Amino acid sequence: MLVVRTIQPHQNPMLTYKGEHVQFVQSFKYLGIDVPATNKWSVCFESRLQASWKSYYMLENKCNQSDTHGWEVKLMLFNVMVTRVFLYGIEVWGGTISLNAWNEIEKIQKMFLRRIWELNPPPPIKLCS
Repeated sequence: MLVVRTIQPHQNPMLTYKGEHVQFVQSFKYLGIDVPATNKWSVCFESRLQASWKSYYMLENKCNQSDTHGWEVKLMLFNVMVTRVFLYGIEVWGGTISLNAWNEIEKIQKMFLRRIWELNPPPPIKLCS
């Protein structure tokens, strides 16, 4: 399989490897990360962000169901269940995302901190650098 960046559709050459036809694709999934031919990693960022929100709400539900109130425990769970979900594969796709994208990540962190410390409105400080 070859990932080919194309602006206009064109005929790809017929390639074979060990007698098998090599398929040309615009993107593929490797170890759970969508690898695009265009080097635009926004699709990967969006999927990681969506998975992080899902993990965050799952964390909130589990803490409410188990009557977990200690902020130290919740912080440890947040780091294990949410932060690691988002940061998966960041070495590959993280260098290409914008400042606005990082602000989307901060929304999850701010909501978490606001809930565990019962802050309303959210803190005006920048949480990530």
